[in-house]
Amino acid sequence: MTIELLNKIKNELNKEIDEDSYEDTALEVFKSHINEIRKNDTNKLYVYMGTYMDDYNGNIVKVDRNSEYATYSLYKDIELNSTVSVEIHECDYFEQRNRVLTGNLDKIRKEFIVKSLDKGQEYSCEELIRRRGIWR
Repeated sequence: MTIELLNKIKNELNKEIDEDSYEDTALEVFKSHINEIRKNDTNKLYVYMGTYMDDYNGNIVKVDRNSEYATYSLYKDIELNSTVSVEIHECDYFEQRNRVLTGNLDKIRKEFIVKSLDKGQEYSCEELIRRRGIWR
């Protein structure tokens, strides 16, 4: 996200500050501005959302990443609302070109925004990677 948007979020939080709910409020303010973030302005941090296949009835079924039936994996950029669907044979390439974390998306977003507001996005990204590690 841009520095301007980060400052806008910071200013809104200063108006609504309640120390007991600061992190939850920060996440909600961040989510209210998420549509203002352009794809090229993200930090390329993704959360792995699972691996799937389509069964014979057209249903989507979650499967193990190494399943012979796996057809695609889903990833969510922590700064966007969009989900990226990657064909299973292209997952390694995607994961090499981006930083992929595992865990609860909202918890990761909350940690990202709070640390970004406090110490900057670069620090926040490094801290998320250090604490959670890059997946695979």
